[in-house]
This record gives sequence, structure tokens and C-alpha cells, in this order.
Amino acid sequence: MFIRHKTNSENKKLLIRLANEGIISVTPKNSFEKYIKIRNKKLCIGKDSFPIADRRIFVIGGGKASAHMAYALENILGRGRIIDGLVVAPHKDIIPRVIKVHIGDHPFPTERSVQGVKKIFALKDKYNLTKDDLIIGLISGGGSSLLSYPKDEITLSDKHMLYKIFRKYGIPDFETAVIKTKLSQVKGGGMGAYFYPTPIISIIISDDNGESGHEKTAAGPFTPHMATFRDSLSILERYGALQEVPPRVLSYIKNNLEEEESMPPASHINQYVIAKNEDALFVIEKSAKKNGVTTKTFPYMKGDVQKTAQDIFKKIISEKRKNKKTLYIYGGETTVSLSNGSGRGGRAQEFVLSIVNEIIKYNPLFSITVLAVGTDGVDYLKESAGGIFEWSGGNKNILKAKQKLGEYLKTHSSFHALKMLNSHITIGHTGTNVGDIVLLYIVEK
Repeated sequence: MFIRHKTNSENKKLLIRLANEGIISVTPKNSFEKYIKIRNKKLCIGKDSFPIADRRIFVIGGGKASAHMAYALENILGRGRIIDGLVVAPHKDIIPRVIKVHIGDHPFPTERSVQGVKKIFALKDKYNLTKDDLIIGLISGGGSSLLSYPKDEITLSDKHMLYKIFRKYGIPDFETAVIKTKLSQVKGGGMGAYFYPTPIISIIISDDNGESGHEKTAAGPFTPHMATFRDSLSILERYGALQEVPPRVLSYIKNNLEEEESMPPASHINQYVIAKNEDALFVIEKSAKKNGVTTKTFPYMKGDVQKTAQDIFKKIISEKRKNKKTLYIYGGETTVSLSNGSGRGGRAQEFVLSIVNEIIKYNPLFSITVLAVGTDGVDYLKESAGGIFEWSGGNKNILKAKQKLGEYLKTHSSFHALKMLNSHITIGHTGTNVGDIVLLYIVEK
């Protein structure tokens, strides 16, 4: 069991169990064991195979799941086959035997993140890597901050400020990735190009939301990006953020608007997505059906978290259901715009608070239980992985708290609101990261 929340409610227990099953299904251990095998001295991934006899193997990468991915890979390959390796992760809750884990930072890039990339790059000259060697790249969500190495014209301070702008204006990840690739020596295929022509097998646990493409997880260290500098400028203009962009960043983008952009080499790279949000949703759906619950599944949840929650709730209350029990399953990642305050919370917590706010507004006659959780186990704050709330009608204490909860929502103080409602769920680091899972369970009276 991952999720922790004390409750006697059978509806809450059901959602917690289903969410746990979904998260467990996309952990590196389970995903690697399912898709990666060693057969006849070949590394087999899905239907493809790569000879590894008498080849030097190196492992590099980064992301929230990278340390667990490294550990899982070692268990499959065996320690003797790996010469050296390093991944950049936010913590050392698991330690591989050969592959080193360098601690970087998330959600904002720091000097520790830069030093991690430099150590990865140093492997090329240290071992004089050639086309006869093999590199295995391990990439997961969170890697865009953990694998940070700005272009020479951009400072780390500039990037740090830019990431804060992304969060303030609620710019979604697939659009921030466009900008990041233009300012980085790693992203948009930069890491893959650095190690050319050494063959690279990139293994990905994706938190992509159906917009960039799973191979562009962590802004695609091994994936060339077709975006241009003009695209980057257009995004910043569209969100009204241009006036706050650091001068060096803005000058660099504008100075390169007319430059002819070439794509980095990628013919030496093979990429495999072994876990994604849709996989977890499928497991939840299958398990719920076994329990006699009607399911409706919607991947690629996106947009402003409060508006998304409102739209989902309105759809649910207006829908005519044939069965007494219906589970609505959503996956993806919403955004939080901090233009109206900067309280404590995270997008999963704010989703639950937004649903509570809608429940108070509409006072539905049916029972509704909502759970929202970050699959990495941390919903921006380490103290919470998201939230869970059950409404069965007639809860006068919730109705009395309408004004206070509304204030918390307006200032994005979902952490305090859920604490007041005793609605937090905690996990700790799960070792994976495929975005968020949202479950809404309706029981007609």
C-alpha cells in the first residue's frame, strides 16, 4: 500500500485501493520486469533486441523516477554488465550498486542539477566512448529541472526565474518545454547529440499529457524538438509574461529569431516508453469493473485546475446514469495559476478543494467521493500527495465552512483547506511519476 489516510468509509477505502493499484502498476520495478528481458546475450525491449555481449554499457539519465529505474535496470542486466553510470534524482531513497545517484533539485533548477549533468557529460571523455559502446538513458518526469545545463548565454539564475514565471502564469508543461529546449544544452535532443555517435537506448517513464509526446518527457534530452525561437517568443507573449522574462533570456531568444535552426543528430537513438498515465488508468478501470462498478475513463486531463474541476463536476451532476455505482477516472496534469495569490498547496489538493466548493454550491442528492493524487507521491509539498473527500449529503459543518473554503480556494491555499477537512492523503516517494490520477465515485441513493 502506498496511500495513507485513516478512514472507516468503504467508499474512501475503495478509491485508495484502486489508486494504489494504478500507481504500483507503473513503478519502475513492475514496468521493467514487464518490458525488459535478457535473452541469448541480447537486451530485449518489447519486440526489439540489442546485442550486449562484449559491449561496454553505460547508464545515464534523470528524473523523479530515475534512481528506481537505475535500480530496476541493474537487477535485470546484472552488475557485471554495467561499466559506469549516473542519474540525477531528487533524493536517494534507493541506491543502485553500480550506477551513481547524484542529487539535483525540483521543481526549480539549481547548481546541483547543473553539476549532475556535467558529471554525466564527463563520462564521454573519461571512457573514450565510441560507436561500439552502448548507452542506456533513463528518463522520467521532473527531468527538465533535474537535468539542467543552460546555454552559455543564459545563467542558472535566469532559468530559475523563468521557471517561476511558468508557474505564476500557469503555462502548461508542453509549452514550457518549447522554451526550455531553446535555452538548454540538454533538452530537445541535446544530451543525445552530445554522445553521438555512441548508440543510445532511451527508456522512458512518461508524465506527458498527450500534447508534447511521451518521448519529450523532461523536455526530451534524447528527442529533437521541432519548435523554434519564434514559437518560444509567441508563447511568452500569449500568456502576458514577456515583461517579466529575464533580459538575457529575452535578448537570446530575439537575437536568434532569424537564425536557421538545425536538428541535432538522432539516428543513433532508440526510444521506448515503458510506463505512462494511461497504463495506470487502465489498471484502475479493470479492477473497478471486477468490483461491479461502472467506469468512465478520460485520459489527458488538462487546463486550469479550478476550471477543469468545475467542468468535470457539472458534467457529472447533469449526466443520467443507468447504474447505481459509477466511477469516473481521469488522468493527466492540470495547471495552477498563482496570479491571484500564492498560498500553500498543489494541483491535486486544489482539485479536491475545487470539487468540495462545487459540492457546497450544488448540494447534490447522490453520494460522491473524490480522490486526486500525484503518482510521484508528492503534490508539490512533501507533506501531501493530494486529497480525498466524501459527501453523502447533509454535512452541515461543510456548508457552514463555505466562506472559509472559498477564501482558501481563491488564494490557492488548498493545503490548509484539506487539513481543516481532514482530507489529506500522504504517500512519500513512490519511485515513479506518470502525472496525476483523479477518481470520482458516484453512488446514487
